[in-house]
Amino acid sequence: MAYSLHPAFCEDGNARRKDCTAWTAADNARRPIVIHGLWPENDRPGSYPRDCAGPRLDMPRELRIELDQWMPGTASGLHSHEWRKHGTCSGLDAPLYFRLSIDLVKDVNAAVGAVLRANAERRISGAELRAAANAFRPGYGDTLTFHCRNVKSSDPAKRGRPYLYEIRQCIDNDGAAGAPATLLACPSVKRRDQGCGAQFWIDGV
Repeated sequence: MAYSLHPAFCEDGNARRKDCTAWTAADNARRPIVIHGLWPENDRPGSYPRDCAGPRLDMPRELRIELDQWMPGTASGLHSHEWRKHGTCSGLDAPLYFRLSIDLVKDVNAAVGAVLRANAERRISGAELRAAANAFRPGYGDTLTFHCRNVKSSDPAKRGRPYLYEIRQCIDNDGAAGAPATLLACPSVKRRDQGCGAQFWIDGV
């Protein structure tokens, strides 16, 4: 499962996108982590089945309204892209695929959202963030990997700094009909942090 830190995404040359111009400090306070996508993955790291033959994208109106809150990229069609590229390979129908994505992103916000808010425009280490997640639920931090990049910001003060850009979570597809269920310790499946170094920055709005 891939989660985005939306301010860092917008800072990285995407400021004019509709989902970025509409994003506010209040949005970020409520949802510092949002959905990028739920990606089925092959055993080899970084290898994903994609663009499978699957059911069309269709979901109840109430679910779409909730998805818009947790996946701001819906304003730019991200949900359609993610369903076509990844969801069709999940073995799930669209309502369950996005319902599970929402439930997962709510959980990770409960785990580390407060720490991200408290450290906006500050540096933090992966160990600190992982410790906060483990305090939320023992072992939870081990199910997460942190991914950073130097954002292409219009603000010179932000250039050249590694910002936390994405969080990924390792999950087994051992649920009913192959749904993601059991959280996995990422080192056990050879997934690790990327590009973050000893410390990294948290972008604010």
